[in-house]
Amino acid sequence: MYSYHKGELFVQQKANVVKQAARTSRIIQEEVDFYAQGFIQNQLFCFVSSMDKNGKVWISILTGKEIGFAKFKNSKELQIDLQNIHQFEDDILYKNLKENSSVGFLFIDLATRRRFRLNGNLFNTENQLNLQVDYAFPNCPKYIQQRALDKSINAIPEYTSIEKGENLLPNKLTDIIKNADTFYVGTADKNNALDASHRGGQPGFIEFFKDDVLKIPDYSGNNMFISLGNIHEKPEAGLLFIDDASKSLLQLQGKATIDFNNSTLEDNKKTGGTGRFWYFKIEEYIYTENIMPYTWQLVEYSPFNPR
Repeated sequence: MYSYHKGELFVQQKANVVKQAARTSRIIQEEVDFYAQGFIQNQLFCFVSSMDKNGKVWISILTGKEIGFAKFKNSKELQIDLQNIHQFEDDILYKNLKENSSVGFLFIDLATRRRFRLNGNLFNTENQLNLQVDYAFPNCPKYIQQRALDKSINAIPEYTSIEKGENLLPNKLTDIIKNADTFYVGTADKNNALDASHRGGQPGFIEFFKDDVLKIPDYSGNNMFISLGNIHEKPEAGLLFIDDASKSLLQLQGKATIDFNNSTLEDNKKTGGTGRFWYFKIEEYIYTENIMPYTWQLVEYSPFNPR
């Protein structure tokens, strides 16, 4: 049975949802049931958080060449066929796995707004990635923008480029963030157990508080506060943005802090009434241009998005 760590309990207490969180914790299991296995095995991509040798957290995407790139050997072991994914060989995930096997997985179907998270240890062998599952649980469909997957490309573009830097982003990258309605976040607790999650809102819901600091509203959710609880214990976090227009990925690494006390009318509106924000100070970025093998077309924004 899952027990919340001190960071999660602290944020739950600040949000006055301890009893609700205790009830919700029942959905977290130590294995993946039959129906969840079917959902995961029917996906074409997933997100994976990882940690480098210095304790910095990153989040990456794995894209399958076809459905079935991820299959369960049993309820505790997920196998990913490396020959059936588009390997971004320079992605930091593969380097990080040599230092730390702890990962967080997020499988998400944007068309149906379903998602499922797995936490555990990932081992890279010659032909496959093997995930040993510690915890598994579903998430509600809130704040997921409905998108249709365009699989007509399904091949890595011939031309790609990688740009790396620190702190300040060039304008073309700040524009990706300012226009984003979705991003993915990787966090870790003080024991370096990793998690991967999704965040969404109307375009422009992420603000630049400073040139190198993002201000991100925290909406009401499942009350477990796994991401924010991790941040309270360990501020290192990673963000991932997908830019469909350029088929590019923007990965950010930095430190996050939580602000529970934004009580102005404007801030309450931006957070959907919670008054909570978290701030992300950018320390490093990796921009991989023209790398995605397929794209998504927006169908509609989530009806839960604060407006």
